[in-house]
Amino acid sequence: MRGNDEQQLDVFSYVSPEQRVPQDHPLRSLRIMTDEALRELQPRFNRLYATIQTRTRAAAGHDRVTLPKSDRAPR
Repeated sequence: MRGNDEQQLDVFSYVSPEQRVPQDHPLRSLRIMTDEALRELQPRFNRLYATIQTRTRAAAGHDRVTLPKSDRAPR
């Protein structure tokens, strides 16, 4: 997933994952490797999404999408 790693405290548990997972658990090293890999891939993701957004906007002919107005009122 992309974006900030925001922690939603107090949603389901009063114990954080950091407290729940033992210090020597394999998940901790896996998280470090995953975070590093995603950090290295971030520039590629940025270029990819910038290209997709540019093509989408160019196809639409403008920055905002507008829906055609209907002659019929909503029911």
